[in-house]
Amino acid sequence: MQPNRHNPKTKVPNATANRDYKNVPTSHTVLPWAIVVIGVALLALPVIGLIAAAFEPGAGRAWSGFLTQVLPGYAWNSLVLALGVAAGTIALGTGAAWIVERYDFFGRNVFAWALMLPLAIPAYVSAYAVTDFLAFAGPLQTALRGAFTWQKGDYWFPDFFSLGGAMVLFSLALYPYVYFLARDAFAERGLQLVDAARTLGLTPKQAWWRVALPVARPAVIGGALLAVMETLADYGAVSYLNIETFTVGVFRSWFNLGNKAAAAQLSLLLLVFIGVLVLVEMRLRKQARFTPARAGHAPRRQRVRGLGAAWLFGLCALPIALGFIAPIALLARLLVRSTETLWTPALQNAIFDSLRLGAGAAIGCCALVVASALTIRRSQRRLQRRLQRRLQHRLQHLSGTEALQTTSSAIHKTLALAYSVPGAVLAVGLLTPLAFLDRAAPSPWFTGTMCAVLLGCIIRFYGVAANSIDAALARIPRSVDDATQALGVRGAQALREVYFPLLKRAAGSALLLVFVDTLKELPATLSLRPFNFDTLATLTHTLTKDERLAEAAAPSLIIVAICLVPIWVLARGRK
Repeated sequence: MQPNRHNPKTKVPNATANRDYKNVPTSHTVLPWAIVVIGVALLALPVIGLIAAAFEPGAGRAWSGFLTQVLPGYAWNSLVLALGVAAGTIALGTGAAWIVERYDFFGRNVFAWALMLPLAIPAYVSAYAVTDFLAFAGPLQTALRGAFTWQKGDYWFPDFFSLGGAMVLFSLALYPYVYFLARDAFAERGLQLVDAARTLGLTPKQAWWRVALPVARPAVIGGALLAVMETLADYGAVSYLNIETFTVGVFRSWFNLGNKAAAAQLSLLLLVFIGVLVLVEMRLRKQARFTPARAGHAPRRQRVRGLGAAWLFGLCALPIALGFIAPIALLARLLVRSTETLWTPALQNAIFDSLRLGAGAAIGCCALVVASALTIRRSQRRLQRRLQRRLQHRLQHLSGTEALQTTSSAIHKTLALAYSVPGAVLAVGLLTPLAFLDRAAPSPWFTGTMCAVLLGCIIRFYGVAANSIDAALARIPRSVDDATQALGVRGAQALREVYFPLLKRAAGSALLLVFVDTLKELPATLSLRPFNFDTLATLTHTLTKDERLAEAAAPSLIIVAICLVPIWVLARGRK
């Protein structure tokens, strides 16, 4: 019997619902996944190079010498510096976040975004500007000796060329990591829980210690770990302050002693330590799950006037004055002394090289992130449906779909971990495989060219772009993917007409952040750059290394001026 086409109960095949995903053109599947494979290979390249260099013939002799002579000093200085910076950033960032979120006082709206400003100044810039002013031959101590007729040894003055001085400088430069995350934690749940605890009879100190701090603890420790990773990855500040850390050891072994095996071994140790920190930070993020606050029930901030308001004003102004205003003023003072050599050809070339390197790294990072993220997202949905259709008669095996989703998303999260790899480690690991590729090519394509620097920056800052774009991609409903597939829109057309309009704001932020981070990056650029290639960061390092501090003020201030733009946008977006 033929089905009655006028009968509404007659089932008509639905071409979209019964589409066989095996008939999808191969080019739409193979090419995007090839991009993901390339991304994974790029991340694995430095690690493979490190292992190959660390265990090359004769590397055991280098390891035995470092193990007994310099390794204990590198490990101790790095550990003490990391602990000191963690304590300093937690104290400054958490205190500032609580004051801004809990109290309403004169200047509070300005401090809410101004407390992020020290993040615009690289630590190595603050190091040479501050130490030049506070050194024994600097203007401050010279004026004190002239005013009180003191001689050397007659008075005590803090020495910033020490671990303690480095802790202070890094804490003032990196506390915004803790401030930003802790402030979000206090705003989401901390204030409401504190008000509830006060109604139950707890004093303000008890409510802070037993309620507010535990709620914000995962965010606080996560921000402190980010600051510690930045500290361990730094080379410019610690080398200028004569502090022997792992990063200084890597550069000393590689450039001064010509021992690439020892540099690779130290890099592996540093990479293992950074990996432990990343695992701890990921675990803390997983634990930081609280019920979001309901809309319309945000607690009011406590109004403070008089002496109390002045006290809070001073506490918030102190880290801004020491971490941002003072370095800028000292840089301006040095700049006045070098006005005749301000606009030099070297500075012009450094600006041009920095701009093209930053633009190339930003575009490369964002293109790779968007391609890999969309590939994994769309493949998750397609493969999930295929498994559900094949296993619908065996419900006990449907958990394989969840495993597939977890495995696919793990690929992209693994790619984003590249941001935790220090620039010095990345450079050491990249040179061995790049040299191998150059030997197989008719002419050098990577080593000694800008391609190596660009590749290193793309790998280094992939995670910066991924964090911004992933957050925007997660807000796009899955129904958008279903609609694009049902309409047959795929590939470049889907990216241009569907996803790009939804991701353009996040992609713009990612482009800006990667550009700025590339501008500030020193170890990777210093190690991989070709001859006659200087960025603003490497030019600043070269001039300060030669004690030409007045000439280094111009590139330093240009770095700060460019970095201020995204920091201001980020801070103003969260009032």
